[in-house]
Amino acid sequence: MQKYNPGTIADLETLPYYRNDRVVEDVRQFHSYKPIIQIDGTFLYGRYKKVLLLTVVQDGNRKTILIAFALVPREDTDSCKFFLKKIRHYFFRNKRVCLISDRGPGLLSAIEILGSRFRSPHVEHRYCLRYVASNYHGRYKKDSERKLILRMGYELLPNKFEEMLEELKEKNTEGYNYIVGIPKEKWTNAYNWGFRYGHMTTNLAKAINSSLKGIRNLPITR
Repeated sequence: MQKYNPGTIADLETLPYYRNDRVVEDVRQFHSYKPIIQIDGTFLYGRYKKVLLLTVVQDGNRKTILIAFALVPREDTDSCKFFLKKIRHYFFRNKRVCLISDRGPGLLSAIEILGSRFRSPHVEHRYCLRYVASNYHGRYKKDSERKLILRMGYELLPNKFEEMLEELKEKNTEGYNYIVGIPKEKWTNAYNWGFRYGHMTTNLAKAINSSLKGIRNLPITR
């Protein structure tokens, strides 16, 4: 960037890079994670039927890292409030972060109760685009419209987004009214203002959840 755009200032904070406890020469790693966290939950089955809540981040080298988990009775308001308070206390007490999640009623209620600590400028809450499209499809059963919702979410240009929104209105007025009821900044790239760092879904957290699929019936200590 400095070579091709003279006047650009690059100030990178890095740390030594280790492999097998030895410093690798001429290699550095970024000091911080991207300021985004993804939250998701999955059910345990077998004798102990609980919910496992996970928080996942991604570093500058695109490595997915599980930073927190909680075993709770259910994914309700009290459980989500407990989990969010702990995450804020231990991981981003004084940092501005983007939180990406589904639109589960327990989580939304918990964020509302926690108030200013989980609102802008401290936390920028965004919805998983895949959940928005899935919920839309669950209501209106139109796969072509579900795909349109996904295209709208990923679109970078506001004018192109608005064109697709008008296309949806022509196809399904009720569906249009439903989707405009969700704040644009919560689920679209075009109105996101850069807080997502390209992450439109909770796929990082889903990947961790899928890796646990075969062991979710085991006792907690296992």
